[in-house]
Amino acid sequence: MKEQHIFLEICCAIYSIQLTQTINIAIQQKVQIMKSVSMTWMISSQLEQAVGRARLLREDCTVIVYAGFPVEQAEYRDKSLIQNAE
Repeated sequence: MKEQHIFLEICCAIYSIQLTQTINIAIQQKVQIMKSVSMTWMISSQLEQAVGRARLLREDCTVIVYAGFPVEQAEYRDKSLIQNAE
C-alpha cells in the first residue's frame, strides 16, 4: 500500500512538472507575440511622427518614405515612378 502511495506521488510530481513546462512554453510564446506587437507599434508611431515633422497640413510638400513598413494614410507608389519623378 505504501509503495502504491509513493508511486502515485511520483506520477503526480511528473505530471505537475510536465504541466508546468507546457504552461511555461505557452507563456514564452505569448511574450514573444507581445514583444512583436510592441515593436510594431513603436516603429509605426515613430515613423508617423517622423513623417508628421514635415508639417504636411501647413506646408505644400511631399514626403517620400523609403521603408519596408506601412505608413498610415500613405500613397504607395512603384519605385520606378519615384525615380522618374526625381
